[in-house]
Amino acid sequence: MTRRPLPNRVAAGLRLLICGVNPSPASAAAGVGYARPGNRFWPAALAAGVVSADRDGDHALHMDRVGFTDFVARVEADASKVSNDELRTGAVDVERLVRRWQPAAICFTALGPYRVAVNRHAIAGAQPQPFGGRPAYVMPSTSGRNAAVSLATLTDHMRHAATLADTAAAAGENAQWCSAMGGVKGEWADTYWHAPGRTGEFYPDAVTLHPTVDVDEMLARIDASSGASVKDSFATLDLEPHGFDVLFDAVWVRTASANEKGEFDWFQGAELEEQLAAGGRAIAPLRIWVKP
Repeated sequence: MTRRPLPNRVAAGLRLLICGVNPSPASAAAGVGYARPGNRFWPAALAAGVVSADRDGDHALHMDRVGFTDFVARVEADASKVSNDELRTGAVDVERLVRRWQPAAICFTALGPYRVAVNRHAIAGAQPQPFGGRPAYVMPSTSGRNAAVSLATLTDHMRHAATLADTAAAAGENAQWCSAMGGVKGEWADTYWHAPGRTGEFYPDAVTLHPTVDVDEMLARIDASSGASVKDSFATLDLEPHGFDVLFDAVWVRTASANEKGEFDWFQGAELEEQLAAGGRAIAPLRIWVKP
């Protein structure tokens, strides 16, 4: 196998995987991505709190849990000379990398090449579909040649990408918590986790793992009759057309039985804990309520 001029920096448990276009001669010589003078990746990443040391890929990997890869391995001073075929082939390799290492999220640092390689209709921001099964964020190029985009804007994009990663990680932990504490043998899709049947009291029947989950697909896989419970980790879903009430910042939980009106009760996590405490009841630590 041909050795990459700038090796991938990946490991298990990544908070964020950064994907560029290809290494520049400066990056290949320095052994770290985005090393070309004028590139604003590191200033933006530092300002956003994504990394804690400047131009140090090993520190980013081991201390900040931020990894690095590129669509194309070959060194090229002018990224515009990377062919469309190279980008599309590289996207397949990056997707394989993502599925293997499962970062909390992946951030692509060049919108134009992403449009060529993955989705020609993409716009900057969180993407509607996962990439390699993980949430994806696309931002404008950090190259100094992209002068139309300010450092402040790039910093905001980096911050949003990190928030997406942290929220996705918490969503996965919520689903794992439910599975472990509730003894539920749930099933995992790219965008949601769901139980094959109704779960016990205080446990959701489904947990969203991506901000743009396909609601119809998810509801088709769970018992969505009266009393069903869904934890929307991203607080963006509106399930009301499907028979759910949108309550408590999109965190739904049902009680095990109906009230005197024949209705199921719904609680926000804090209110539920207060009611349990008042009644002398306690359940396992409610990590399900942790909001990213």
